[in-house]
Amino acid sequence: MRLRNEDEEEEYDADAEEEWEFVSRVLELLAAYKPPIEKRFCPVTRIIPVAEHVPARAILTSKEQARATSILGKHTTHIKCTTSEADGLLLSMLRHPRAADAEEHMKKNVTKLHAEISIDIAEAEQRLRSDEKFMQYWSSLPIVEKGTADEVTVERALRARTRINADAHRVAERLTSATWQEAREAIQGVKWYRTMLGSALAPMEGEVEDEDLSELQECLDAIVKAWPDMSAVPKPSKKKSQGGKNKGKGKGKGKGKGKDKA
Repeated sequence: MRLRNEDEEEEYDADAEEEWEFVSRVLELLAAYKPPIEKRFCPVTRIIPVAEHVPARAILTSKEQARATSILGKHTTHIKCTTSEADGLLLSMLRHPRAADAEEHMKKNVTKLHAEISIDIAEAEQRLRSDEKFMQYWSSLPIVEKGTADEVTVERALRARTRINADAHRVAERLTSATWQEAREAIQGVKWYRTMLGSALAPMEGEVEDEDLSELQECLDAIVKAWPDMSAVPKPSKKKSQGGKNKGKGKGKGKGKGKDKA
C-alpha cells in the first residue's frame, strides 16, 4: 500500500477542484488500485468480480480524505465509504468509470432465452432475475470494466445460466412431474451436464465460439430417463469430459503421442 507523503499534503487545494472532478478522480484511483500481493485475489479462485475495500490513505492525502469524508455520502451510487480500526476510512468502487453495460447484457440473455423456448420477453426476464446465480454475476457488471477479461468471464457465466434455464424448461416439458424450477435445480447438480455445458460454451483463443450442444442433448436425455433420481445419471466418460479441452487443438510436439486413440 503506497502512502502519500507530506509534500503531496500541502499541494492539494479543494477550492481548485470541482466536486464532480474530485469524485471522478477518486473513482479512477480506485479503478487503478492494486492491493498488496498477499491480499490480491487469485484469478483461479475469484469467480465473481468484487469491489476492493481500499484504505483511503493509500490513494488520498489527509486533506483529500477529509474532503472524501464530507462529500462522498452524496455519491453512494458510485462509491461506498466505511471505516475500520486497522485502516481507517475505506472506499469501495460501486461503479467503474468505464463500466460494462449491464442492461445490454440482460437484454441479450433475455432475448436468447425468449428465442430458445418461445416464452414472452417479460417471462424470460422474470426467469433470469429469479436465478440467484445469474443475478450474482449480472450484479457485478457495474464494477467491471468494459472489454476486459472480467467482462468475458461474466458474459460466459450469464450465457451458461441462460442455457441452464432453457434446458430446464425443455426437461420439464418432457416430464409430467416437475416444474422448470425443479428441473433447473436438478440439472445444475449433474456433473455430466456441467462438464458438457462448460465445453459447449468455452471460448477459443480469446473469442466466443458458436455453441456446440450436441452432446448436451445426450445428457438431457439421460436426465429425463433417470428422473427424479439424478444419482442414476451416468458420470461423463473420460473422452467426453476432455472433449472440450482437446477440441480445436492442433498437433503437439510429440508429448503424449499415441494416447487417447480409439
